[in-house]
Amino acid sequence: MLSGTFLIVLYALFLASRINGCVRRWRQPLVRGRDWFFNVPVRVGFYDGAGARLLAYHRFRMLLPFAVELPLTTYLIVANHAAALPWLILGLSALIHINHHYSVAFAERQAPGRGRGAPSFVGSQSVACAAEPWRLFKPAGGMGNRDFDRSRTWMPGALLLDGAHAGAS
Repeated sequence: MLSGTFLIVLYALFLASRINGCVRRWRQPLVRGRDWFFNVPVRVGFYDGAGARLLAYHRFRMLLPFAVELPLTTYLIVANHAAALPWLILGLSALIHINHHYSVAFAERQAPGRGRGAPSFVGSQSVACAAEPWRLFKPAGGMGNRDFDRSRTWMPGALLLDGAHAGAS
């Protein structure tokens, strides 16, 4: 069984990573610029009117899991039930992702001016792949991949991985 102190430290690390995630998600609606709200092109001036309220409401919904988490965590620590903290972390992880998915979908549906006077976006998708597969050795009479031709390039890494695997067994 893990000690209560370790579980509290584990939860503190989880909370720190959550705060970092909130900072990233706070900027997410504007990541493409002021002409976009998430993946929705919007009119100029969107963030001056109804868009400002929509953005504030989205950010409020993003912070809602903290309203569940902080009182519950306080109770668990004060009541000496730290063994339940890993379960709280698992539950909150699910709640955070579900909340974020629905908050973004709701915000994108509510974006006013969607498509009217908004910048058009024509996406392009392409996939690039190597013309020939990587090889560890030169094929007989042919040219090989220069990164893997010489054993001094890949052999130390292979030996290190083999040693780590042997040590773990």
